[in-house]
Amino acid sequence: MSLGYSRLWWNWELDRNLYYNWNQLREDLLEEGTQLLIYMNPMLTDVSMKANYTTNYFRIAKEQRYLVEDKQG
Repeated sequence: MSLGYSRLWWNWELDRNLYYNWNQLREDLLEEGTQLLIYMNPMLTDVSMKANYTTNYFRIAKEQRYLVEDKQG
């Protein structure tokens, strides 16, 4: 059963198509006294097959051995 949702890509890169005015939004919120919440999430996805990402953080983490591994690697 499909609910019509697309897969969530855990790459933690700002989607400039969705938030095309991010810098202005951030400035407007700060002017109003609103603070932005930033949080870290350890989930990453290999986005090598997705064209709209500029950085593949999964690949970087794998190359630098930041990923949790089992006994077989």
